[in-house]
Amino acid sequence: MTDNRLLAFLVAVLVAGCSEQPPAVEMPVPAVSVHEVSSGALTVRREFIGRLDAPARVDLRARVSGILENRHFDEGGRVEQDQLLFEIERDTYQARVDQATAEVASAEAQRENADVQLSRMEQLSVNRTVSEQDVDAARAAALTARAAVQGARAALQQAELDLEHTRITAPVAGRIGESDIDTGNLVGPDSGVLATLVSLDPIHVHFTLSDVEYLAFRRQAPNGEAPRIAPVLRLSDQSDYPHQGRLELIANEIDPGTGTLTARAEFPNPDELLRPGQFVSVVFEGTARDNVLMVPQAAVLSGQSGRSVMVVGEDGTVEQRAIETAESSGDSWVVTAGLAAGDRVVVRGLQKIRPGMTVDVTSN
Repeated sequence: MTDNRLLAFLVAVLVAGCSEQPPAVEMPVPAVSVHEVSSGALTVRREFIGRLDAPARVDLRARVSGILENRHFDEGGRVEQDQLLFEIERDTYQARVDQATAEVASAEAQRENADVQLSRMEQLSVNRTVSEQDVDAARAAALTARAAVQGARAALQQAELDLEHTRITAPVAGRIGESDIDTGNLVGPDSGVLATLVSLDPIHVHFTLSDVEYLAFRRQAPNGEAPRIAPVLRLSDQSDYPHQGRLELIANEIDPGTGTLTARAEFPNPDELLRPGQFVSVVFEGTARDNVLMVPQAAVLSGQSGRSVMVVGEDGTVEQRAIETAESSGDSWVVTAGLAAGDRVVVRGLQKIRPGMTVDVTSN
């Protein structure tokens, strides 16, 4: 074969080889895992650090001056409401009441006499037996006598109040502390605190929550009301307090300095295990709402236009769907719009798919 023929043969072979197309390669259908959306109960769990406080804390003080004669309680013991605690020189103030009572009687007698004299003068003035000046003097004397009665009665009322204040009673039931002044000492309004009384059953716990926690807390309840979930306590030794409480108060404004607001819960304390000043954990856990749609956070995509999920249809086709979410609960988002019960959202394999693709669902 000549060189020209050989060259022509090689060119023909090369041209034929280039005209042949390689076989097409089929791309495998991506496999994904999905979660079927369903409605269920929204559970809430919030834990806060709180401090116990007495609903009532009363500093007992003397309101009158005198010798502290008697003390009718054991220091550190329990006292009942209206129980007598201290007595201050009662005889002296009883004498003042007796004196004021006598002064009232005397003033009333003088008023009656002045009224009689005024009536007589008015009758005599009809016959012009007495002058108008005498009538005016009798009228002034009667008015003065009536004023004297009012003053005497006011003095009696004050004396009776002072006598009442010689007996210091418990305004609330609770436990009383150490007495700072012994009997036999002179006491008065400037003597300071005689003893402190605190009520223990029920007992309050105050705690603070941030504005973010507050929003999540309120959104977990219908109509913006506080969740009707009874709080429980965990004590400093990590034991659970056996009695449930109730959320009693959420402050009406947020502290602009700290971004927090205060809340208060009340707990029964029949055994007085809890004492003011203790630190505890306040735990809210339970069902806040029923029939709530939730999706795993792993299924939610976030972008400039908001949150979305990849939904797999019955034919295996992927659709990207925008959703609206409220708060998170555990590892899920609460969905308020964009999904319905029964929708299948992709939770694994998101990086392999795009809208319009057909996927193979490997697990539910």
